[in-house]
Amino acid sequence: ATVTYNINGGTNQTITLSAAGTATISVSPTTTGTINIVSVASSGTPSCINPQTSSIPITVLPLPTASVTANPTTICENGTTTL
Repeated sequence: ATVTYNINGGTNQTITLSAAGTATISVSPTTTGTINIVSVASSGTPSCINPQTSSIPITVLPLPTASVTANPTTICENGTTTL
C-alpha cells in the first residue's frame, strides 16, 4: 500500500509500506508540528484509495548545551586541572 501524508499541512508526499505494513519517514523538523495522514491506496489492481484524517504530533526538543571551565586554567606539562 502507498500512504500519502504531509508535514504541517505542506506538500503531500508518499511512502510505500513494506510487506509487513510498515514504513519509516525520515524528517528533520526544526519546530514542533504534525505529520498528517491524507490517504492510503492499495497496491493491487484496481488500486482502492481510502481517505484518512489521522495525525501524529512531532515534538522537537532543543539541543542540549554545556559549558566547561577549568580550575586552574594554567598548568605545567603533565600537571592536572579540574574540569
